Amino acid sequence: MQDHLTDSLANLTVGINIESSTEKTITLKAYDKVWKDFKLKKGNNQLSIIIRIPNPELWWPNGYGEQKLYEINISISDENRLLDSQTKKIGLRKIELITEQDSIGESFYFKVNDKPIFMKGANYIPQDNLQNRVTKNHYRNLLNDVIKANMNMLRVWGGGIYEEDIFYDLCDSLGILVWQDFMFACAMYPSDSLFLENVKEEAIQNVKRLRHHPSIALWCGNNENSEGWHRWGWQNAFTEKQKAEIWSGYQKVFQEIFPHIVDIHSQTAYWESSPKFGRGNPKHQFQGDAHYWGVWHDGEPFENFEQKVPRFMSEFGFQSFPQFLTIATFADSLDWNLNSAVMQNHQKHPRGNSLITEYMAREYNVPKGFKKFIYASQILQANGMRIGLESHRRNQPYCMGTLYWQLNDCWPVASWSSRDYFGNWKALHYTAQDVFSPVSLSQKLDDNDMISVWVMTDLIENIQDTLIISIYNLDGEITHKVTEPINKKVEGSALIYAQKIKVNDNQFIVAELKNKQLKAKSLFATETKNVNFKKPTISYQIEKNTITLQTDIPAFEVYLHGIEGQFSDNFFSLLPGEKKILKFEGKKLSKNKLLIWSLYDLNK
Repeated sequence: MQDHLTDSLANLTVGINIESSTEKTITLKAYDKVWKDFKLKKGNNQLSIIIRIPNPELWWPNGYGEQKLYEINISISDENRLLDSQTKKIGLRKIELITEQDSIGESFYFKVNDKPIFMKGANYIPQDNLQNRVTKNHYRNLLNDVIKANMNMLRVWGGGIYEEDIFYDLCDSLGILVWQDFMFACAMYPSDSLFLENVKEEAIQNVKRLRHHPSIALWCGNNENSEGWHRWGWQNAFTEKQKAEIWSGYQKVFQEIFPHIVDIHSQTAYWESSPKFGRGNPKHQFQGDAHYWGVWHDGEPFENFEQKVPRFMSEFGFQSFPQFLTIATFADSLDWNLNSAVMQNHQKHPRGNSLITEYMAREYNVPKGFKKFIYASQILQANGMRIGLESHRRNQPYCMGTLYWQLNDCWPVASWSSRDYFGNWKALHYTAQDVFSPVSLSQKLDDNDMISVWVMTDLIENIQDTLIISIYNLDGEITHKVTEPINKKVEGSALIYAQKIKVNDNQFIVAELKNKQLKAKSLFATETKNVNFKKPTISYQIEKNTITLQTDIPAFEVYLHGIEGQFSDNFFSLLPGEKKILKFEGKKLSKNKLLIWSLYDLNK
């Protein structure tokens, strides 16, 4: 336990349990202390040791500082040999969940070392349906991709597993905070005494196992159990007596057993159920954490992400298909259509394919070809989710976190993930990398021709720069340009420009900060299906694992594919006069297999 932490001193209490089959005299070593002639009794020996660390270095999440870890080693030996030892790595930090009543409702945010931090991340599920196929490299690759996407938190979803030790070890070393659900999700559970004892023991073992990890930021009782019981009609199948018994069982587990165990065995906050209120309750937007599924399940437009911003978005999402090379691992050419039995078997949402098609028709001319449809689905997902991600980050400090559903897949499938089963990045993962950058730029054009530009930052920034807003036509010519000096202190998010501007359907807007060389996503005044894209000629040069691209006229959602591997950027805009230099990780970067598409190619 971390008893005291200041700049000058950290005091820790280390609990040690030693099982001995006999009475025995040993030498006990704990960190920098040694006890000789220490007498063990037969049976269980419990002792507490105080450890002091002078001038401690703090552990910080990704993007806020270093991830200093201290090794705490305990060993016992007799005059002949080492009997046993154990080493745990710890980080010294203070993490608080702040839920306070305010004029709007109730806050929900995390403070780390007394600093409020906006949480950027995703929901994590098991990496494979067969857990024994998950190797250490799978963990390393996935969590490195989390860092590359500038995330600082993952929510370990309650419908999965308590993860392997390596997962938490890597989160510690990389600075990824973990919102840890207990493994209860989307159901009501038995409440007999034997089951409750089993649940209690499961919780004790896992809280004790994980409590030393500095990455553990929260223990959450369950995923959607309370919301499902109160608002999804689950009660309709039961008598009044049965309903009372079921709810009493819920209260015993999530309001009594779990909070008590977390309180006595750890120093981590406990949250009963995620979300606190579902989207059917108007309170979901003003109190606690929220799961917002009006977009997707209810068919609401992506723009509703901007209207329904909660205090902390712990779950929201939209589906896409994995890249074609992934689909080719489970479907042959005869099955390359959405209605084939194979493709339908790899879509587990009953309305998934129809929802993707419905939303796509709102934004694009739906491609007739299967491969182009797959490409369009990823663009659709990424750009729709960008609206939510940017809106959440813009609305600091009212909203203090966004964790999208979902980071990864447990098999090759159409899903809400940003990273497919084989680790390939979808367009959404590149979008997260952009929106979650330490400093990011967001622009929006409303129905009244008002262009608004925000700066979003992790740290307090004094932005002294030049904002350039350029309106281009589809030939790449600038038809209008605004240059505005910016001198503003930004803490979290700040609106830096808001003026009316006129843009027609075949023009687009680019906002950029000149000195930071930071650009917002290219913005059209209309849906993509209304834009008459011209064919760009994209030229490129390859040198080992680097590719340099140029274009004669603007190209949008430029997609490099056809080769097994990962580009450092993808699904980007490319303007005349620019050179886009990308790194490639994977097999040989071959001209013969490389394909380059843009929005022009969607219906070609």
